[in-house]
Amino acid sequence: MSALYFVVTGVQFWGTAYMALVLKSPVAEANMTFILCAATGPTFGVFFGGWLVDRSGGYKGARQRSVAVRICLRLGEKQRN
Repeated sequence: MSALYFVVTGVQFWGTAYMALVLKSPVAEANMTFILCAATGPTFGVFFGGWLVDRSGGYKGARQRSVAVRICLRLGEKQRN
């Protein structure tokens, strides 16, 4: 849990500083952009992920739990270039 908070705090600090200093956007706009992304990203992810797992059969039985885990792993895997 502390690692998660460390990353979130780092993204908040360095992300908003980057937008303000390098991209020359107003600090209020950089903060609002971070708040918007931080609030909507996880929420939409939960709703979309729940919908997708339910659509694929949910968690009924060992086979469907295996499908749900594969969906979670696929959505969470790092994008490769």
